[in-house]
This record gives sequence, C-alpha cells and structure tokens, in this order.
Amino acid sequence: NALLALAECFEFAPDKMADLDLSTVVESILNRAACEKKFLRDAADHALAKLAAYVPTARVLTALTSVAGSKNSKLCVAGCNGTVWMDMACFSSLVK
Repeated sequence: NALLALAECFEFAPDKMADLDLSTVVESILNRAACEKKFLRDAADHALAKLAAYVPTARVLTALTSVAGSKNSKLCVAGCNGTVWMDMACFSSLVK
C-alpha cells in the first residue's frame, strides 16, 4: 500500500522528506483519511501520525491546516488530527 510506504519514508528518511514540498502528498493523505473505506482511513491516519512525528516542519503544518475551511467535515477532522499529532510530537521532544 502506498500509504504504508509513505509512512515508512517519513520514519526512516525524515531529513530527505523534510527537504521536499510535501503539500500535495499531505493533501492526498488527508483525502484518504476522509475516505469512506476504513482500511484507507486507518492507513492514512498511520501515515499522518508518522509524518507528524518524524517530519514536523512549518510546511507540513501549513499543508495540514489548509483544509480547515473545507465544507467536508471529515477532511477538516483529518487535518485537525494531523496538527494535534504534530503538537504532541513536538511537545514530547521537548519533554525528553
């Protein structure tokens, strides 16, 4: 599955991923996180969690918040979840 491959890229190559413009990737993941099929939502949530934990950049945060004004509530929730995971990842790195 492409979403699982992306999650592994975020985890094992965060420096290379941080150098890329991930806005289209984040948009695609968010669309899958708002999908009707549970297995796609779960895989997208996993990818978003890895993205937030390993590639917490301002560009990623901007991409996650870009869906805040969407009329699709599931898309808004997916973006919100991603920003919360990013906040948690940043906070846990400060606590260590």
